[in-house]
Amino acid sequence: MNLHRKTWPIGLPQKTKLFLLNRLLHRFLKLGLALFLLGVPSLAQDFSEEPGFREGKSPYLDYGDFDTERDEEKEELFYKYGRFFGVGLGLGYQQAMGNRGLLYEPGFPRIDIKVLYWFDFNWSLILGVGFASHDFVYENVANSVRLTSFETQLRYSIDTKNLSDALTFASPYFSLGVGAISKTQNTGTQTQADSDSTISMNFGAGLEFPIAHKKSYLLLDGRYYTQSFVDSAETEAYSRVTPNLNGGFLNLSLSIVFTW
Repeated sequence: MNLHRKTWPIGLPQKTKLFLLNRLLHRFLKLGLALFLLGVPSLAQDFSEEPGFREGKSPYLDYGDFDTERDEEKEELFYKYGRFFGVGLGLGYQQAMGNRGLLYEPGFPRIDIKVLYWFDFNWSLILGVGFASHDFVYENVANSVRLTSFETQLRYSIDTKNLSDALTFASPYFSLGVGAISKTQNTGTQTQADSDSTISMNFGAGLEFPIAHKKSYLLLDGRYYTQSFVDSAETEAYSRVTPNLNGGFLNLSLSIVFTW
């Protein structure tokens, strides 16, 4: 069944609108990737050396119909059984790693708020914000550190059709992300807080358990964040405990996600 050949009524159902929006986003992503590849000189040079490129006979120049029957079948299955959007709230534990972990106490709770968008059954995009606090005492002076992270993650859910029942139910996934982390430190002897922000990379994995199919899910997620604050290379401030403050953050969280 070719959805694009149907004559749709004026008043489209909400889910149909979401499906059409999803297809449109797919087209833009494919177009953007193609423009990116053509814009990279090294790749363009490699393509130009392909047999038949200059004669217009290269497979890279031939017209290709993206709307094959197989693609349409996958899209119809996703429209019927897949998810489009989701919102989630998570509660977790954050541990400073490396030398920074020698100074910081664990942060609990860490609160996560996230918005999810699914491209298909396997790939999804996550936009999130997280909050955590850490305390430590150095030379009898109490310090508190507040961390706020803003992140974008690309997640890949493993196809579990040919795996065991346990893995199929758990739906394992991997993800990679980038974002920013801001740090605000209050020291007992200072009246003004010390603030810093930096770019952060994160990677992780998790399990997704269905509560109500296509409506709500429980996510168990483990994630590591890398960053370099201004104080990461500091060697004097806390020398009695640690030579510097190198080290990232490890997060373990449990989230509930509502989807439609």
